[in-house]
Amino acid sequence: MSEEETIQQEVEEEFEEQEEFEEQEEVEESTGNKHYVLITKSSCPCCSKAMDLLKEKRLEFVYTDMENAPKALASTKDQLSWETVPMIWEQEIDWDDGPGKILGNMFIGGLQQLESHFSDSDD
Repeated sequence: MSEEETIQQEVEEEFEEQEEFEEQEEVEESTGNKHYVLITKSSCPCCSKAMDLLKEKRLEFVYTDMENAPKALASTKDQLSWETVPMIWEQEIDWDDGPGKILGNMFIGGLQQLESHFSDSDD
């Protein structure tokens, strides 16, 4: 590879990095202080799909894998009257005053409801 080709490749890579950075800034501006909380099981394909969807949309999320905590999972399901995993919440957090303060906590449901949530908000 010639020196000119090397320089051209470095410029293109730097341009791509800048585009990715700008895209991430747009995502952060559009999502504000929202993030997602998931209750999952490692053996659950829908749980993996839900996390992949959030990653694809570059959204922040945390998850708790309850594969080895069947009693805690059963209790959570009973409290929500929800039978399946994943269980997904959208939270709005105020990070301005130190530790985050939860401003909103909306239970979305499972994978299908998450997909609908995003298709509804895309309209």
